[in-house]
Amino acid sequence: MGHDSEATTQKYYGVIGDDERRAVFQDIGDAKAAAPPAISDEQKITLVDKCPSSDNLRQMAV
Repeated sequence: MGHDSEATTQKYYGVIGDDERRAVFQDIGDAKAAAPPAISDEQKITLVDKCPSSDNLRQMAV
C-alpha cells in the first residue's frame, strides 16, 4: 500500500488471508475479462459530441 513496512498496512487495514486475497484477485481478473457494455450508435455520437474538439483543446492549453 506504499507504507514503509507491511506492519503499518496491517495495523490500519488489517490482515487478509490467502483465500480472501485469492478471491479478490480472481474478481479483478473476472471484471477485466468481462465484455464491455454494448452502447448504441446514438450513445456513441453523444459521447463524441461531448468531447472538446482539437481546436478547443489547443485554445484551452494557451
